[in-house]
Order: sequence, then C-alpha cells, then structure tokens
Amino acid sequence: MKLRNYLSLLRPPNVFTSVADVLAGFLYVGGWLDDWITILLLALISACLYGAGIAFNDVCDLTRDAVQRPDRPIPSGRVSRSAALLLIGVLVIVALKLSALVSSRTLATTGLLVLAIILYDWAVKSTPLAPGVMGCCRALNVALGMSIVPLEDNGTAVGPLVLMWFYVTSLTFFARKEGGDSERARLILGTLGVCSAVIGLALIVPPHRTAHGAYFLFVAALSASLAYLGIIAIRDRSQPQVQRTVGHFVMAIILIDLAIAWAARGLVVATPIALLLVPTLLLRKWFRMT
Repeated sequence: MKLRNYLSLLRPPNVFTSVADVLAGFLYVGGWLDDWITILLLALISACLYGAGIAFNDVCDLTRDAVQRPDRPIPSGRVSRSAALLLIGVLVIVALKLSALVSSRTLATTGLLVLAIILYDWAVKSTPLAPGVMGCCRALNVALGMSIVPLEDNGTAVGPLVLMWFYVTSLTFFARKEGGDSERARLILGTLGVCSAVIGLALIVPPHRTAHGAYFLFVAALSASLAYLGIIAIRDRSQPQVQRTVGHFVMAIILIDLAIAWAARGLVVATPIALLLVPTLLLRKWFRMT
C-alpha cells in the first residue's frame, strides 16, 4: 500500500510520455535501436526527472491541493512532505549520475532540465510565464535524447524542439484552470495551439528524407482528433471534461514523438515509441494522469 502511494505521487502513466520524448530525440539525430545501453540510460534519466518534477509540483502545490484535490498523496497524508522531498532528491541525484555515464552534453542538458523544473514548480507556475517554461521542460527532455550528438552536427533538430515546446506550451495554457470551470477563450486558444503544433510536424522531415503520404495522413488524423477532443471540452467546460481532455492531450505526446522519429527514420524504426502507449493506457486504469 505504501508503494502504491509513492507511485501515485509519481503518476506512472505520464512517465512513459517522457521516455517517448528521449527516444524520439535519440532516433531523430541518428541513434540506433541496437544501442540499447544508451537508450536504457536515457530512458531512466528522463523517468527520474519526470517523476521528480511531478512530485516537486505536488510539494509546491500542497496548500492549493489541500482545498482542490485533498485526495492526492501529500495533502491526504499518505505521503509526508519530507518523504516526498527525500524521494525527489534521490531521483535527481540518480539522473545526474546516469547522465554522466552517457556524455558531458547529456549531463549539461540534464542540469538545464533540473533548473527548468525548479523554475516552473517553485517560481513561475502561478504566473503567465508558466506555459512557456513547461514547454521548455518538454523540449529539453527531447533534447536529452538528442544530446548524443553536438547540436551543430544536426541543425534540423531544432524543428522538433520548437514544435514540442509549442505543443506543451499550448497544452499547459489549455489546462491552467483544470481545477475548476475553464474560460472558453482559453480552451479555444489552447486547442488551436495544440492542433497547429501537430500540423507543424509536416514541416520537420529532414531534407535528405522523403516522407510518404501515410506520414502526412497520420499528422492530419492526429490533428483532427485533438481538435475534436478540444471542441468537446470547449462546449462542456466542466472540470471533469477538461481534465479528461488534458489527459488525452498528454497521451498524444507519445504519438507526436512517434511522428518526430518517423519523419527522420521511417515508421519501422519509430514503431517502438508507439508501443509505449500500452503501459500508459494500462497504468491509467490505476493511477491519475492529472
């Protein structure tokens, strides 16, 4: 039971969206699936940082959650604040140590991501800067996978980073009032941003690659699906519906990562990213995503 409480704090379904980010970045810049040691290290680093960020978010939101979400692990007393902070510290240290095993660029990117997480949770979450900083966290997570090569050796890598930043910034803007009924204008703008970012995936195919029609059909279908989900939330605007839509938008990050890898390496190489949807959907039955 105690283990379940700690897992609830870390929101396991979301962790696989983070792993998808680093795998997409790794594949986009030329990594190979047979380099399983590097993939495993990057996945563990990303999972540790995501878990630490989620837990730190709940630590910082303790006062608000005590009123709006008293069932969460910390305000409910199932996990103490001091135990949560200890867990966060352990996860960050493990991530930094594992990063040093990959490369100095990976370690530097991990350090930047830790700073971005602290900045978001501790300083800007309640300010208008929050969506953009959260977008930076996700973009840095993709960059973590790309850290196996110098950025100047793969200038086209900037495109996926910008699109991930824009998608998550829009998602976070959409979700800003998920604890209560949301303003229609916020939901409309957030949905437009999310869909625009997905449509932008059509532009990130590297010059040396030729994307087939199936890729562009996938991008169009994903954008249309997210637009449909957004419209449902815009019409309803209730807390439960907005939270459900936010959960779908978060899961769609795996499909965006699939598209990023697909654009650069083809569908066969990118397919393992799609498989991350399986544990995400299974764990979603037992643990919350938002």
